[in-house]
Amino acid sequence: MSWRPSASTTAASSASLWLSALALAGCGGGPGDHTGYLVDTGREVRLCDALAESYPPQCGGESFRVEGELGAVDWSEAQGVRWTDRPVLLRGEIEDGALRLSETSR
Repeated sequence: MSWRPSASTTAASSASLWLSALALAGCGGGPGDHTGYLVDTGREVRLCDALAESYPPQCGGESFRVEGELGAVDWSEAQGVRWTDRPVLLRGEIEDGALRLSETSR
């Protein structure tokens, strides 16, 4: 029996490649669509390429701080931390390690 990636594994891998490419490129450029998981610690919100298996989850892999108003988001919550169980689509520009939102959609 061979291993086959699930849809969520494939989405996380795609997000990981995207975040890594942006980090290596120094980010920048115009606004674009960015997909990943959101984690809100109460101090900051981050867009993550994966969620760690801790509880509550933390960002796994690469991540960017999110700046701006988020639209409607379906959050899970425990111990003062909120996160999305599914990847979300955000529109904005990455600059200086932060994703500055221009509009949000899921």
